[in-house]
Order: sequence, then structure tokens, then C-alpha cells
Amino acid sequence: MIVTASHSFGTAEASAFADQLGASRATAAVVTALERCAEDPQPNVAVGAEALVAAEVVAASLGQPSAWLPAPVVEWLSDDPPLFDGSTINLALRAVGSVFSDDSELCGFGYRDVGAAWGESVTDLRRRLGGLTDQGRSATRTSSR
Repeated sequence: MIVTASHSFGTAEASAFADQLGASRATAAVVTALERCAEDPQPNVAVGAEALVAAEVVAASLGQPSAWLPAPVVEWLSDDPPLFDGSTINLALRAVGSVFSDDSELCGFGYRDVGAAWGESVTDLRRRLGGLTDQGRSATRTSSR
């Protein structure tokens, strides 16, 4: 396993899942990926990579897109933006927290292959999901979307 970039799309697994989401435009697949990771205290690389991509879709739907969103996902979000409620946003935050834990395979590889920039990217995703305030404190975000 090699993490090739500091953003959420820097693994082969993430790239493949982003392409799949862009083609299927399935919000259920986003939620399933988040659930699988949020419930796993030691997510493997594939589970973690898919969860980061899913969380990026949620962040983008909140008007906080990554500059690294792949074209198929951008097209989906532009053509038919998905709507996610507060429970899905909280699920995304839990999944990202699981990926960013010491027990996550992807976290270990991210730091090994990319360094601190990988962690900064995940922290930025948490911020874009509303999980961190500018001062770095945890925050609860709710949405009626």
C-alpha cells in the first residue's frame, strides 16, 4: 500500500471508489461507506479510503468541496447535488475520526508515505464537515438538509 498524495483521493482504493460514486451517483453508497468505517475501531485501508471519499462528498454537499475532487464526483455534485441530513454529517465525522486514529491502517500509511501533510488534510476535512472550529475545538454541526 502506498499513499501517493496528501488529500483524500491519494490511494488506488479512493480513486476507484470516487469513480464508482461519480458513475452511480448513489447517496446510499456514501452512507454505507461511512457506516462501515464509523463502526470499525481498526479500519483497513480500503474501508478508510472509501470513508474519506464519502466524507468528501458530504463536505462538498455542504458547500465545502476539496480542490482535489475527481471530475466524475464534481459532475455528480454539479448535475444533481445530494442532500445529507445532520445524522449523515455526524456519521461522516465519526468515520473520519476512525480513519484518523492510531489503530487505522490508512493513517499509518498516510503518515509513512506522505508525512504530516496527510494528517493536515484529514484535519481540514474534519473542519469542512463542521467538526472543528477555527480554534480547533470540537463542534457539533446540525443541518436540516
